[in-house]
Amino acid sequence: MTFLNVAMLAGLVAAAIPILIHLFHRQRVRTVDFSSIAFIKPLHLRQSRAFKLRQILLLLVRSAIIALAVFAFARPAVQGTFGSVLSPATHEKTAVAIVLDNSYSMGAGGSEESAFARAKETGRRILSRLSDGDELVLVLTAAPPSATSDRPVQGVDRLRTALEKTVLSNKPGDIGAALTLASSLLSKASTLTREVYLMTDVQQHDWRSLAEGQTAVRLDPRVNLFLFPVPSPPVRNASLDAVTLGGRLVETRQPLSIVATVTNRSQEPLRDRLVSLSLNGVKRGSMRISAEPGKTGIARFSPTVDDPGHYAGYVELEEDDLDADNHRYFTVTIPDKINALVVADEESGYFLRHVLSPAGAMTSPVAVTTAPVDALNEGRLSGYRVVVLTGGRDLSPAHLSALDRFVASGGGLILFLGDGVNAASYNPGLLSTLFSCAIQGRIGTPGQQQSHLSVGWIDQEHPVFEVFKPAQGWLADSPRFFSSYRLSPGPQARVIARFSDGTPAIVEGQSGRGRALLIPSAPNMRWSDLPLKSLFVPLMHRGVRYVGTDFDASGKEIVVGTPTERVVSWSDADEPVTVVLPSGGTERLKPVSSNSGMAVTVAHTDEPGIYRIQSGDRLLNEFAVNVDTKESDPARLDLAEVRRLLNGTPVRIVQPNANLAEEILQSQQEHEVWKLLLWGALALILVESLLTRTPAREDS
Repeated sequence: MTFLNVAMLAGLVAAAIPILIHLFHRQRVRTVDFSSIAFIKPLHLRQSRAFKLRQILLLLVRSAIIALAVFAFARPAVQGTFGSVLSPATHEKTAVAIVLDNSYSMGAGGSEESAFARAKETGRRILSRLSDGDELVLVLTAAPPSATSDRPVQGVDRLRTALEKTVLSNKPGDIGAALTLASSLLSKASTLTREVYLMTDVQQHDWRSLAEGQTAVRLDPRVNLFLFPVPSPPVRNASLDAVTLGGRLVETRQPLSIVATVTNRSQEPLRDRLVSLSLNGVKRGSMRISAEPGKTGIARFSPTVDDPGHYAGYVELEEDDLDADNHRYFTVTIPDKINALVVADEESGYFLRHVLSPAGAMTSPVAVTTAPVDALNEGRLSGYRVVVLTGGRDLSPAHLSALDRFVASGGGLILFLGDGVNAASYNPGLLSTLFSCAIQGRIGTPGQQQSHLSVGWIDQEHPVFEVFKPAQGWLADSPRFFSSYRLSPGPQARVIARFSDGTPAIVEGQSGRGRALLIPSAPNMRWSDLPLKSLFVPLMHRGVRYVGTDFDASGKEIVVGTPTERVVSWSDADEPVTVVLPSGGTERLKPVSSNSGMAVTVAHTDEPGIYRIQSGDRLLNEFAVNVDTKESDPARLDLAEVRRLLNGTPVRIVQPNANLAEEILQSQQEHEVWKLLLWGALALILVESLLTRTPAREDS
């Protein structure tokens, strides 16, 4: 026997009240003087015995009335056949949570034959056996799990409608979190019988939070868990796992390097599967790839674009049994012009200005402005994409802090260390936070040319150095550095070039949304002959374009369901900011000030595709959202592993086409008997009334 309202059992203390009253009255004995009791004594003995028996019966009846009332309010339930005899209802009221796996792997095989279609049919069969008095809730497993209501509510038709409207998600599932949510919702139900019906294809990835110990199933002991392993048809599937832009810098009239990675998820070899590329809605190439089971194939595309601007594209895989993972979206921006601010000494500034913005017939996407160090004061860098700076004695800690914030907000920085660099100011701030390195001293003396360092190694895979392949020719004609600072890189530093003595020659840094390059010498003839080398032109142009390209701070792909913050150029409070979803719908956004500038948060990214952030007709930002292809893995758990992951939680596995009456209704064995107890209490009240009104029989 179990009790639905256990706290009410505290009322059993009241059953002692009749006993206490009885004991209290026994102590009140009164002496009456009488002439003779010779004739009364035998009669008294007979009546006393009857009186005492009646008093004991009254005592027991009154205590039983209170006890039965307390037990009735505690709502006891009796299991098994005995309970059904006491409470022979044909259907015990039940609180039910239907947990439906709507992760996208459930859609394999098409709309009619998919596991999702079969799971919904099982849900309909379950609902057909329930009544309007039952309390119901629908829980969906797509991460993070959600429910139709915050507690089980009555209404089979309402839940049937919700079930019919449920569609496949583009997200993976989380079975552990869904079961925990279902149990917490059932704890709010008023009925004693509580059941969870889980319908899933038992796809391995959906149970990862349990397998990795991130989630532990916490089901109320009174909850009966039923697992319906829904079979899915054999799947022929390949997934597009990644689309990346290669190492080349993005620029007009130059091939883009777009690399797509495809994984064969089937048990059969993948042969000549068509992969195509579209850019701004125009198909720009296609090729065929092959891969063995479980292996990957690579598709490479090299389209060229003639005009600068924003480009959105996708790679598409030929149709198979699971469509959700056959598209991969991306965005790329080719700037029209890069506004660069040059702050340098006179000689360095001359070389930098003429290299980045040459006169005559030559054209350059870089627009150069030269300015004194005051241009680095707070608020004066907003119009520039890149700052090229040679370190000097006039740089204050405030200037260095302003540069750090400029890079964090998405700007680019090329920093040469020259005359007047104060290591005490540079090391704890800009160099530490941005480049993860520190100045340890200086090598050589500016102006002397007797000794020098050359470049001994470059990272040939880095976009800045791609045009210098093979590196041997570049290194053979390496600039001579008569003086430079010795840098001590930290564990997070990225060194992309080294001097001939092994010390860093160029270090790449990153902060927030921006990137930077650090060169521990200066572009003038006192420090090096770098400005006289032919490689100085491509090195500076590629360096400026590299750090001047907008860069996502996270460095991670945005997957479906992940909120994202985007920095936008927005200052007109009268012009609303909206995001256009891949489906064409729009949502209003609220720009807020952040460390990186004005930012908006796109909270709903449930659709794969391109999201465009606009202010009126002006495009402020766009980004791509893709599915998590871990859900594409067809691996299934065996039922023994499922029981292990449930960590001792009792589960009844219902095979397809099972008789629901036999599998489910037999679990509803607890029957509430509070009505029977109340009728018993009323009957005892009648008995008590008869006992109090019937006087003890007297002998004549």
